[in-house]
Amino acid sequence: MFLKQYLALALLPFLAAAVPAFSSSPECTANPPEQRLPAEPIATLPLEGIPATWLQGTPITQWEKDKVYILEFWATWCGPCVASIPHLETIHQEITAKKINAQLVGINIKDKTPPEKLKQFLAERRVVPSYAIAADTEKNTDELWVRPRKMVGIPHAIAVKNGKVLWSGHPVKLNADFIAQMVAPDFPEEARMRELEKTGQNSSRMRVEKIAALYAAGENALAEEALNQLLEDKKFPVSMKQKALELPCLNALVREDFRKMNACLRRKAEAFPQDVNNLHRVARFILNNNDIPAEEQDLALAEECLNRALPLSPQKPQLHQEQLHMLAKIHALRGDREAEIKAREDCFRASAEYIWLNQLEQSLNQNPAAEKALAAYTALSRNQKELPEEFLIKAKPESETANNEIPLFRFEKSSSPESASVLEFLNSLNWIRGETPKQLPADGIVILNFWAPPLPGPTDSLSHRPAKWLDEKIRGHEKNIPVYIVAVESQRGRTEKVLTFPHYETTLPVAVMSKQAFSEKFGTKFAFHLLPQVMVLRDGKIIWKGSTQDLPDWIAKEASNPDYNEKEAQAGRDTEKANYREKLRILRGIRLSDAAKNPDLEKRLEAFRKCLKDQPALYMRASKMLAEIACIREDFAKAGKICEAIIKEYPHVEYIAQMQLNILNSDVKLRAANLPVILLAYRNILESGNAYASAYWQAISQVYAEMGEWEKAVYAAFAARNASDEWKTLCAVRASE
Repeated sequence: MFLKQYLALALLPFLAAAVPAFSSSPECTANPPEQRLPAEPIATLPLEGIPATWLQGTPITQWEKDKVYILEFWATWCGPCVASIPHLETIHQEITAKKINAQLVGINIKDKTPPEKLKQFLAERRVVPSYAIAADTEKNTDELWVRPRKMVGIPHAIAVKNGKVLWSGHPVKLNADFIAQMVAPDFPEEARMRELEKTGQNSSRMRVEKIAALYAAGENALAEEALNQLLEDKKFPVSMKQKALELPCLNALVREDFRKMNACLRRKAEAFPQDVNNLHRVARFILNNNDIPAEEQDLALAEECLNRALPLSPQKPQLHQEQLHMLAKIHALRGDREAEIKAREDCFRASAEYIWLNQLEQSLNQNPAAEKALAAYTALSRNQKELPEEFLIKAKPESETANNEIPLFRFEKSSSPESASVLEFLNSLNWIRGETPKQLPADGIVILNFWAPPLPGPTDSLSHRPAKWLDEKIRGHEKNIPVYIVAVESQRGRTEKVLTFPHYETTLPVAVMSKQAFSEKFGTKFAFHLLPQVMVLRDGKIIWKGSTQDLPDWIAKEASNPDYNEKEAQAGRDTEKANYREKLRILRGIRLSDAAKNPDLEKRLEAFRKCLKDQPALYMRASKMLAEIACIREDFAKAGKICEAIIKEYPHVEYIAQMQLNILNSDVKLRAANLPVILLAYRNILESGNAYASAYWQAISQVYAEMGEWEKAVYAAFAARNASDEWKTLCAVRASE
């Protein structure tokens, strides 16, 4: 995963405003800004956007009255697009057999593959499409349909009738019956359809919220009556019924009436006994809930739900694995070690790492030249061989500055009126952990972390102890930066209970204030709509506020220094920002379409890139443009060398390696010509200490297999296995026998 600050930095150039044209001189002369896209996607497709080249099927020349056109946008380099072809072919056969007044058209866009190669590509598919296929060779479709529709990704499909867009979305959501509905004269246009869906959702949500309010007010009889009426309503969405059925479970949990809670959970499970998501949520409610004491957990019901859900979820790998994890947890809680190991083994067998190992073994058995690799596979699977050094999991590099190398400053007591006001506020709170602050530093900073303790219910996977992310941001500076947790309670006494859960333990001082008091004092004034939020104070004055993940590096590195001058630092940041924007304007003025007719463009861009070394985001953008110019000229080796040089210039910087991977995987020919560079990028990400090491080792194994280096493919596949959570957990459980 990218570090959030790096990701924001990398995306900034792409989100900036329109800019002047590129010039060979240091100065940049302003041109009129580029035409912006309309505020809303266009609802009518002009005929001028019809693709220029048709590979097969009946070309569209005009919008036939009341006929529905399903336009599916795809590219050869897009894996999900290619995977959608069999589904689309099935739809085409069905609408033809049922004589539905509709036509399915696949439109190849943003693809450098020439028409003849496209025909060959389609002919080699496992399921060869027989529906109409066109190619946007003149880019008129992109110019007049794709960009004005604001399409972000492919595959993407739209349904058009009489030139008006009826529907848009992923092609997997399409089927012949749905298309038949579109042909009907009363089927609404896209905008009206969205409005109707929104109205229905709002109405459903209001009914559920009304039931929740009745439970919260203690009107249980009225709430039950309203809930029963809702369940009997055949027009009410099933997903909302399931949410409504969770309300009495939560109500009983809050009142610690666990007998009633378990009865309500059973009712929820039995109301939709074949709905995998409903069964999953019931099991998760029981097992991932800190508020339920161990002796009150209905493990039998959780196991029953999981046993029903598992046969229904093989096509949903993530859901399936989580269910196996929960089943193993049940066996662990019961002390049934044998059953737990069996569940852990099933969980590992459902993992991507295990599936790839099986696929690799099959390939090795079918390849006479892979005898040595097959021997290595057999030895590793029997634990008779160790992985070579280069395939061992490497620890994350230590920080350049050790904690004990950062000097401890002695700050004087602040005497500013603002500090006195902040101290008065802090002393008015109820401190349930640590001591009430007695003073604020005159030259140092203080951080207030406003945090909301979770309400009763299943633990959210993103829920963390107070200041978890903040700890990572100020690591090494803790002695110079006091941090105070201000818990914003919506339920009285909730903070003290939550802090007893191991998941939320903290050593920092914690104070409590009510949600109402927080809203009155901070909510409107500082726009703290979501928690957790951070407020950084210097001499009692706010110098920064925002989400924890966005906390800038200069806070920890500079603001804890007693010699830090905020005005000078801000002026420096403003100058740097202005310089950044100026260079960005120059970069955004470059038109890659001019590369073919302007041979000097590449040289001038390369010269300008050298001025961007101290601004990685712009340097990355310029490098990407150089690689794209090389691809336009079909010099794929040169494009790969540009990416390789970047990776080597920024070792262990994950987001930069990932950006190069995005470039290298954007074209089939570019990827095929640069597999060693792709390997280098994956290894760079691994050495950055990425938390998803198993996925990257597996990707490395697949690249080695693509290169025909089967022995290395085997080693990387077992490195992926060793790094996977499922394997490590299974080994730990086996070792504890």
